[in-house]
Amino acid sequence: MSSQKYDVAFAPINKRLIYLSFQLSKLLDENNISSTILKTSLISSDHNGWNDLDSIHNFEGHTTPIPQINYLKNSNFFTYSYRVIKSRLAMRKTYKPNFTCLIVFMDDFAEAEILIPLMKAHRIPVILFQDGFFVRDKKYDFDLYSLGKFLRSRILPYFFTPKNYSENANYIFSWSDYGFKDFLDSIKINPKIIKIIGYPFQIGNKKLDDTREFKKILILHSPLPSLVAEEGENLIFINIIKLLDKFNFDLFFKAHPRTGFKKIINLIKEHMQNGIIKKVSILDSSLSSEALYGDYDILIMTPSASSIDALYRGIPVIFIKSKYNKVKLIEDLAINDQVLLIDDINKLPQVINKLNNDLSYRDSVISSGYEAARKIGGELDIFNNTFPLEIKKILDTVNYDHK
Repeated sequence: MSSQKYDVAFAPINKRLIYLSFQLSKLLDENNISSTILKTSLISSDHNGWNDLDSIHNFEGHTTPIPQINYLKNSNFFTYSYRVIKSRLAMRKTYKPNFTCLIVFMDDFAEAEILIPLMKAHRIPVILFQDGFFVRDKKYDFDLYSLGKFLRSRILPYFFTPKNYSENANYIFSWSDYGFKDFLDSIKINPKIIKIIGYPFQIGNKKLDDTREFKKILILHSPLPSLVAEEGENLIFINIIKLLDKFNFDLFFKAHPRTGFKKIINLIKEHMQNGIIKKVSILDSSLSSEALYGDYDILIMTPSASSIDALYRGIPVIFIKSKYNKVKLIEDLAINDQVLLIDDINKLPQVINKLNNDLSYRDSVISSGYEAARKIGGELDIFNNTFPLEIKKILDTVNYDHK
């Protein structure tokens, strides 16, 4: 490990968060705050995102590899558990952090389960940085996966935290006072450790108003950890494609890059080979969804943080509600007609036709979507000031405490 000492370290766990970490690192550099990105691979090389990075950027010079967390093969519940235990034991006595504070994007899963206890032992503060707006109200669901997690945390609490998401960090950086902040308030997180920083992601160009017919539809898929939920959601996406395939739309499908996306792609290809689905283009799953938005007229997805970029840019987003993927935040916005949320996919053609035939309705959907994005994501023009300022405050506190 590098002997250089940094003010801040980032612990990204996928490609999207790696890019975000480098963006944030650059911003800190501009404010004379040194930083590094921890290079790890716990779940698999397919999942960690490091193999998919754009080769034209020099990432290696800003990273600190953690050799004790470097697993390339795919994992399941049991191999993941074994890796957490093995890495934690390997790092417990020999690992010496080369940074003053750590930023994580999840504080109850993946690399965080290894790193956070080590940070506490070294009196290094951990910052939970909001990554999305999908937060489970409860830590566990009624399925085998949740039962396994529950039993694991009770039997091995030294290695697997029994605490809820957001209860394991010293500070929490939230985009806005709405949504994620409401969740934090509901579980009684100390308001003194919550910092409102604004929206961190770079937004693409806003779509110009036009009266074109909306034909190009991008369907975005997000898998869930539960096998039952994944199979249920896959069926929903297959049925959406089958339904819209009957109309004169240009359909495009992009699977989530996380491990497991091959299942849904294989299902679609199987239906195409059998003639059940005739026309849908399958996009490269490793591409950033946000980078694609400008080429499409309408997005269809289950609730996902990647929708915020589209809503900010004036692209209609139709959220699909399912029993496997309930997000109270989106449901509350839908009740107030601020986002489109449908619980019956058979309504999709009707909604799309209304967007094409009623331009006043289209305008209202776009304008309300923008306001919803501001609510969820916060202000666009404050982050570059608030983020380094809050980091400096934390560093000053640490330096004072260590005197």
